[in-house]
Amino acid sequence: MQDSRNISRFFVEHRHVSWVLLIAVLAWGAFGYAKMPQRKDPEIPVRVCAVLCPWPGVRAGKVEELVTRVIEARVAENDKVDRIESVTRTGMAVIRIKLRDELAETAEVLDDLNLKLASVKGLPEDAGPVTFIKDFGDTATLMLTVASPAAGVAESALRASQAARMIGALRAGRPGPRLTLTLVVPPGVPQMQVERKLGLFEAHLASLPGVSDARALAEPGMVAIDAATSMSPEEFHKLAMDFAYERMRHSELHPDIWAPIVVDDPARAETLFNEHAGDKYGNRELEDFTETIARTLRAVPEVAKVTRWGVRPETIFLDYSQERLASYGVQPWRIRDAFAGRNIVPRGGVAEFGGRNVALDPSGEFSSERELGATIVTKGLYLRDLVDIERGYETPADTINRFTSRDSSGAWRSGKAVTLAVTMRSGEQIARFSKAVDQALD
Repeated sequence: MQDSRNISRFFVEHRHVSWVLLIAVLAWGAFGYAKMPQRKDPEIPVRVCAVLCPWPGVRAGKVEELVTRVIEARVAENDKVDRIESVTRTGMAVIRIKLRDELAETAEVLDDLNLKLASVKGLPEDAGPVTFIKDFGDTATLMLTVASPAAGVAESALRASQAARMIGALRAGRPGPRLTLTLVVPPGVPQMQVERKLGLFEAHLASLPGVSDARALAEPGMVAIDAATSMSPEEFHKLAMDFAYERMRHSELHPDIWAPIVVDDPARAETLFNEHAGDKYGNRELEDFTETIARTLRAVPEVAKVTRWGVRPETIFLDYSQERLASYGVQPWRIRDAFAGRNIVPRGGVAEFGGRNVALDPSGEFSSERELGATIVTKGLYLRDLVDIERGYETPADTINRFTSRDSSGAWRSGKAVTLAVTMRSGEQIARFSKAVDQALD
């Protein structure tokens, strides 16, 4: 047995070697544990991407011939593409691209496809833009929702006091059962837009049996319409909502307006306004809040990307009638040409004065609805003379985000919200990422 050799005997006889190896293994394990990625989700190479190209109003056959095939030919120039599949519908081309399975790194191939699609030529004039989607593998590590609470008790009380005063003015000297529909107009919502819609509802009430003596009143921040009727408040509210959906296209109403509140007795106005209070903040304020949060989070080294969901882009609407334009002898394309000739940012160049170069910054782009209305469409006619200019949000909305929760009384309430999806940078640890985000938000 003295001549036999094995691993156990070697380490027993040479204890210093055993201790050195044990310490080395422990150090190696500690180092590996400290550097081990602590991700919420594993990194999986994504070998699938998609291309979208709209061509509004064109039949599917023509879209396939002039859009889909052109994009497919451009994508096929990359030899790392394994398969190309396409679905063409009326007004839209969708191309799905599958890369080869043996590709370990797909970033360079996806970037090359993006460059090829950005330089694609031969598409029809009205087709596009070409959208390249490659972030299917990005998983949101953290999601934050910024929601608007209901208007406070103080604001509801002020609104109720204003409504009671307006109802008293509308019902002065008019006895009998009457109902008043009130609409709260928050700051930032065009008052004239709401008054114009209310005028349409007033005319509709005048044509209904069982409703008489409809009268409207508008003050800054609120509009109301009062009518003599034997309906219940619930029936009158349903009548107003049916009119909004069927006769006026509900999507055209400004989304920041409070829901209509029907008041039968002015003494109950404060109770009704507390029960049906609208959102404290509008879509524009939520966009500003979340944009500040997104900019703050993008500065965190552990954060790769911040995406917002539920933002409503603002839009300027021009409402006109053919009869009104025809009476002035103006064609609709003249309005478009008036915008194209002014709302541009040309290069001003550089001028030399006294041996110094001075950069010229030309003005002319629009910055408000007032400047839009001051645009000259034709000799002696401004845009405000031809159309009604309103500021609103994109209609229909691409995404509508709501946050539902219980209030202090236990009742469920749904309000406007914007959700931020925060993606962790590759190679970072989830614990360090969480602490960095918390510190940035604090």
